[in-house]
Order: sequence, then structure tokens, then C-alpha cells
Amino acid sequence: MMIVSRGFSMLPPVRRQALAAVGAALLSLSGCASLTLAPAYVASSENVYTLASRPASKIALGPFIQNGETLNKLTLRGSPYDSPYNGSYVEYLKAALRTELEAAGKLDETSTLVVSAELLENSLDAASPSENTARISAHVMVMREGYKAFDKVVSAESQWPSSSMDAVAISAARRNYPETVKKFLANLIENRDFQIAIMPLRLPPAAMKASATRVSPDDILPGNCAKPEYPRVALRYEQEGSVTVRLVLDTDGHVIDGMIERSSGFTALDDATMQAWFICRFKPAIRNGVPIKSTVRMKYIWRLE
Repeated sequence: MMIVSRGFSMLPPVRRQALAAVGAALLSLSGCASLTLAPAYVASSENVYTLASRPASKIALGPFIQNGETLNKLTLRGSPYDSPYNGSYVEYLKAALRTELEAAGKLDETSTLVVSAELLENSLDAASPSENTARISAHVMVMREGYKAFDKVVSAESQWPSSSMDAVAISAARRNYPETVKKFLANLIENRDFQIAIMPLRLPPAAMKASATRVSPDDILPGNCAKPEYPRVALRYEQEGSVTVRLVLDTDGHVIDGMIERSSGFTALDDATMQAWFICRFKPAIRNGVPIKSTVRMKYIWRLE
């Protein structure tokens, strides 16, 4: 190293400047090449914990599509910003969810519980003078054994201060795009309807951790329980029956766990019943003037009209 340094210092000033300029140009080109590729997604510890700590069935990933090819074309101050997943940002979103599910032990590509999505918005603005933004929106669906258990648009947005220096602005945008994806997945995973859609609907009695206190079926709060939609597969095969469930309520009266005590004999009817009860809210049980955890037994009859 000392010989090289001495040799460089002995060169004429004009030649030293020329070599330095070439070196700087090569470094710049190398840096720009890496900056045009979005970083691969890394699992969020918060999202993984949420998935792993709540009761949930294992999930398969279905088709992820996009609403227009322009959603794959992001730029950072005039330079292309490409997805590392086959140049596709809908594949980026799918890979991100797969990463979270794998880390939580909740991925099973043979599962009949399938999550699919359509990417509706994917934008990254690193050029605004005051504030830069990233936005992601997708229509997410969960299919459980042939019927739709979840069907909603989920969105996320991040904002951060802009910079007049391109290097600073580009670095911030590269850092905030994956964070926006993490935020999108957090909004999905923490959505109560999504949690209900993916939860196991046949829990063993040992999983029921409620106290012996029970509330009455008459304690459903008005306006907090909707009649479930008849599953399409059950309509197709003219299935009828009654389902008895035991539900666990928290101190606010929300259903947090449950099991089927008596099946209708049809999976679609059993699953739709459990999902319907999880949306309901009850008056909480009271002991010594304090709301406590409780259980309630409910029965629902499915009858074709």
C-alpha cells in the first residue's frame, strides 16, 4: 500500500487529477447501479409477533395481481427504482407477506385458507421540495374452503422530510419504501376482520382459557351483530343445519376465542357461523362491580328459504 501511495503522489498534478476523476466516476456509477434496486424485504418483528401470538390457521398465498403496469414503474429523482422481485412490485408485496408468514410459522402452500391481492396503488415521491411520501393500497381477499372470508381494501402511507441533496433524498426514499410495506402488512394483520378470517375455527377444549363465569345469549349489544351471509357452497349443495358454539369474551364483551361444540355437519356452515359470532359484541360479565372475562354458548340455525 505504501508503494502505491508513493507512486500516485509522484505523478504530475494533471495526471493525478485525471485518475481521481476516473475513480470518482466509477464509484458514482457503482453507487447509482445499487441505488436503482429496492432493498429486499426483511421481516418485521412486530408483524411476526402479531401473527405468531394470535390463534391463526396456516395460510397459502394465491394470485397477486396489479391494476396496471405503471404500478411497477417507480423513480427516485429521475432514476428508475426497480423491485428486486422480477422487477415487479406486486411480487414485492407477495414476497413481503410470505416472509412474515414464514417467520411466524404460519405459511403452508397446501392450506385451503388462501390470501390473494390486487395492487391498486404504489407510489413513491422523492422529488417534492418539502415532504416526500410513499403510498401502497391493495384489495385483499381471504378464501376459506371455497368461500370469501375477507374482502377489503388495505392501505398504508409514509411521509418524511425532503432534502435538496439528491443523495440524502434518495437514501431516505429507499429506506422508507420497505417501511411502508411493513406498515401495510401491519394494517392488514392487525385488522380484526382479517384476524377472524384466518383464525382456526375448531379449537380443542384445552384452548379455552376463560373463567367459569357465563353471560346470557340475551346480552348481545344492539346493533353489534349482523346476520351471516349464507355460504355459496352451502347454497349450491342445499346444505342446512344448526351450529352450537362456545365463545370466550374479554372484559369489553368482544369475542376473543371460541370453539364449535356441535357441528352442523358442513364445514362451510360451521365456519360462517363462527366468523359471524366473532363480529358480535356482548355485555361483559360483571363480578363485584368489575368487568371480567367470560364465556357464552350460542346456537345458530341455517335454513334454506
